[in-house]
Amino acid sequence: MSMRFDRVLIGALILAGVVEGVSLLVDRRVLGIAAGVVLAAIVLVVCGLSTDTGRFTHIEPAAQSQWEEAVSRWRTRSVALLRHIDGSRGEWDRHIRPVLAQEFQLSIGYRAAIGPAELSELGSIALGPDLWVWVDPSAVAVSAWDQPGPGRATFVRIIDRMERM
Repeated sequence: MSMRFDRVLIGALILAGVVEGVSLLVDRRVLGIAAGVVLAAIVLVVCGLSTDTGRFTHIEPAAQSQWEEAVSRWRTRSVALLRHIDGSRGEWDRHIRPVLAQEFQLSIGYRAAIGPAELSELGSIALGPDLWVWVDPSAVAVSAWDQPGPGRATFVRIIDRMERM
């Protein structure tokens, strides 16, 4: 059984309980009719879900190829990004920081009305000052490009913190 089937069945049972409760409060004579209607609705839903042959899950070949192409592009970008995680500060600033900054801004619902100072304050609060230094889009240090970057451990901590937001 699918997760969809379970959710629909639980929802139907809750609805049945609510209808029964309301009908008890309104008039006891309506209870039998309400029970019959709810039972018929549950049977129809269960039969409809159990006979679903997946007719809505068919993907056209053109859409499938577009999907595969999008996944391939995403995978290529991810692999290219991961190559720079353990690199220098310059590689981090050039390749990793813009992606992390964009993801952070999307996760907080960044609006253009927020200035750099407010964004920096939000970043320090959400990620902590030790991690925000590596995400802040305005903290690029051109003079320190050949120094070591923060590395994979810091990247993982940043991603974990963003996932919890």
